[in-house]
Amino acid sequence: MITKNIFIKKSEGIKFANFSGDKNDIHINDKVGYQSQFGEIIVHGALVLIKIFKILDIKNFKSIKIRFNDFIKYNSKLKIIFKDNKIGKQTILIHQNNQLKITILVNNTYTFRTSFPKKITNKKKFKITTKEFKKFIDNKIEPNLKISLCYLSRYVGMNYPGKLSLINSINIHKNKSYKKKNYLKIKSSQFDKRFPYIKNMMEFQNYIIDFETSKRPVLKNNLKPPNKKIIEKIKKIKNNILIIGSSSGIGYDLMKLFLNNKKIEIIATFNNNKIIENYSNLKKINIDVLKKTKDILKIIKKYNPLNIYYFATPPINNKINNQNNLDFYKKFYIKIPIKIINYSNKYKCNFFYPSTKFINENDKSDYSKFKFIFEKKILASSKKLNVNILRIPKINTKQNLNLFNETLPNFRDILYKDKMFQKLIFFES
Repeated sequence: MITKNIFIKKSEGIKFANFSGDKNDIHINDKVGYQSQFGEIIVHGALVLIKIFKILDIKNFKSIKIRFNDFIKYNSKLKIIFKDNKIGKQTILIHQNNQLKITILVNNTYTFRTSFPKKITNKKKFKITTKEFKKFIDNKIEPNLKISLCYLSRYVGMNYPGKLSLINSINIHKNKSYKKKNYLKIKSSQFDKRFPYIKNMMEFQNYIIDFETSKRPVLKNNLKPPNKKIIEKIKKIKNNILIIGSSSGIGYDLMKLFLNNKKIEIIATFNNNKIIENYSNLKKINIDVLKKTKDILKIIKKYNPLNIYYFATPPINNKINNQNNLDFYKKFYIKIPIKIINYSNKYKCNFFYPSTKFINENDKSDYSKFKFIFEKKILASSKKLNVNILRIPKINTKQNLNLFNETLPNFRDILYKDKMFQKLIFFES
């Protein structure tokens, strides 16, 4: 077994975007990445494969099966485990932050089958000139394979599905009987528009590559303006407001609503995503709650009495449970809010904490587990402080995005209708 570590920098991603032609913003635009379900820009799948193939010098193969289990981050160590299995087979496992990201199976036997859906929904042909071919000459990876992976990335990211694309799997096959042609051809079939999965096939020189892509979901916010009753409630608020984590999601939504009250100060904290709104009573402060919790306490001391809303979320992948995630959850959802509550006990403040309705539905996820632990601990921590905990159902946020783009209500849609939500959000007696 061979183990190697690599890092992929953002600068490498930008260079690869220009080299391959895949300039999809999800790989190079920090703002687009932050607003996606990933919460950050992600590395091109083809770039990861090319680097791995170069390092491990994979040349003598008949087929390679690649499965992308999760996205790859920039500037974070990739651990590559290469091991022999049965005769003629090798397995390559790529881990990042103790999570299995990519599985690769290298085979010395032919596995390709020619079946492909009859319905073609997109196709593209690229001419590879001699001048173009020379750009891909590399003594560590076969030029035809490098060309194929680069053009696959370019096709998926820029052509079909385009800017909202994801690569799920790639199967590379050596073509035993081929004719030398300077064209690279790709065809695609989305066999059912109700499902975002697309089958694709590429042919170029001695390679046939079949791969599966999908359309990643995008957050759509059609926010209804507040009615007169909601505005009246907001204008009755006398405490200043501190929203911790107000650059997106519910925190951002509430910030926009509270701006209808011009008589109070609204302090909105953000970390990665900037707040573009500018109002005379809006104080925008860049705070990483993990590193600068003390700055939150200074704000409480300066602006009290406050209604404090805690919407800070950890920058992790919620799909997979591991020790790193557990540590982040414990800090974000228990330790930091408890520290803020303990400090705020000596001031006339209110504290709002969003929990999840799924606690009542036997949800065993780490998220629900730590929200439930906080609910129990808050009883011991809050003395003079008024704490409102609201168990929120599944709503339209980037954390709840999925490939099927299910229709979910916005937070304010529920707020406008539900009197209990209003009572807890506005600290009505």
